[in-house]
Amino acid sequence: MRGSSGIGRCACVLIVLLVVSVVSSHADSWQRVVWQDDFEDGNYTANPTWTPFGSPGYSRSVTTWEGDYAFRHTAPYVEAAGAGWAAAYVSVLEADQGIEGWLDTSPLSSDDWAALHLLRYSPPSLAFGTGYAVAVTHLASDALSAQLYQLDDTSYTPITDAYVIASTYSDVWVRFLALGSGSDTQLLARIWADGQTEPDDWQLNSDNPGSTSGISNYYNTGYGGVGVVATGSGVTADAYFDDVKYGTPEPGTLALLASGLGALLLRRRRKD
Repeated sequence: MRGSSGIGRCACVLIVLLVVSVVSSHADSWQRVVWQDDFEDGNYTANPTWTPFGSPGYSRSVTTWEGDYAFRHTAPYVEAAGAGWAAAYVSVLEADQGIEGWLDTSPLSSDDWAALHLLRYSPPSLAFGTGYAVAVTHLASDALSAQLYQLDDTSYTPITDAYVIASTYSDVWVRFLALGSGSDTQLLARIWADGQTEPDDWQLNSDNPGSTSGISNYYNTGYGGVGVVATGSGVTADAYFDDVKYGTPEPGTLALLASGLGALLLRRRRKD
């Protein structure tokens, strides 16, 4: 019958769309993108407006790197403070938050520094500020390592064990989520090499803190941002960030086809 064949065709179309959606997207699409910055305007002062800060000697600039514009953060170790840091955030608040972007840490191979993507971040009253961070380090061995941290203004506490992303260096993409509130707070992060397929699993998850104590204080609000920290004497932390996006994620649901295709396009840093 005509009606039955129509239903069959609709079912086939739905199945095809579902399969394509599963293949081309993840269960963490953007419900709403609040702001994004590819720094092609050559500055960090508008659309969106970043608020920078740091320890003595820090610097930040929008500069060309590998043929594209990027947001550079540099911070030398400060003996009196026991660390050096440089960061910037955008003054927009969301409850459930996500941030993602491209990162190059290649100027420095050392165990005593890290590049940071920040969520639920509040500016410092003393030193680091408060919030959550996923830290990516280009180790002296040339490997890449990542770890989740909690920032407590005067200190930083690991939430998970370190995860080795790769044994040799490459530029990477970072996706970081902060969900829930209070004791239901969940942090998720994944990092993958530029040009590679985004993994389906979360390599770093606050629900699985390994041998560390996990989250002790909970931050329910704050900003999204990026930065670097130097933790060893004589070290200068230096990193480049690009194609940064911040918004409200949709974890645990299938992404729409259009969102999936957008995620695939985002994986290519170079603009066509």
